[in-house]
Amino acid sequence: MNEGNVVKHRGSSRKCSCWVFVLAGVVLAAAGGTVSQSRDQSVLRFYWDRARAVSEAGDPIAHGARFSYEATTYYKSIGKAGVVTLEDSLKEIRFYSFGNLDSTRVLVQSERKSLQPDLSVPAVFDSSYILNFFPNDTGGPEIAIGFEADSAHADRPEGLAILDRNLYYPKWLYLSYRHKSGFRHFSRAFRFTQTDGFIFPDSTWEVAVIDQIFTTRSYRIETGVTNLKVYR
Repeated sequence: MNEGNVVKHRGSSRKCSCWVFVLAGVVLAAAGGTVSQSRDQSVLRFYWDRARAVSEAGDPIAHGARFSYEATTYYKSIGKAGVVTLEDSLKEIRFYSFGNLDSTRVLVQSERKSLQPDLSVPAVFDSSYILNFFPNDTGGPEIAIGFEADSAHADRPEGLAILDRNLYYPKWLYLSYRHKSGFRHFSRAFRFTQTDGFIFPDSTWEVAVIDQIFTTRSYRIETGVTNLKVYR
């Protein structure tokens, strides 16, 4: 009886030891995941904050820079089966001073007065977002950061920012709006360039679907910037 009890007791000890190791592994794995997530968020927040600082320092409008550029804008309708048709175009030279549009010189007049180049970039880096690596970071010269608005700020644009890994300035920005009045879908994209220490969008795309009474209307507006000059 005593020997049996001793054997049984030792067996129970071995089982308890196994469970201790299993639980310890679970705890360590959970702790490791938490540390990894915390580290990722720290990296994301670092790049996001640096992008905000660099964007503010390189904003030509905020700093009252004098500059000009030639903007060519195309309005294209999107029909059934995705057929794209050029409907209108506008080409003009724009002059800015003290942070404001000073004058324009039209080179090619558009048929619709509403067609204007819109190079205004939402200040997404000033807002609080849920950040994530998108796609998985490969360690290349660019870093892609996905940003998502929480339910309390569903009116904010969200999407993807591609930053220069070393200089931190945005190279591409893809924005989508969950809710925009009068639109079933609305998105904008920007490509950026650096000139004389300032950051300018040199290409923009706007794609939208507008709800109408019995149907919808889809369009795309493309603007390209050339001959960008900064006057000192």
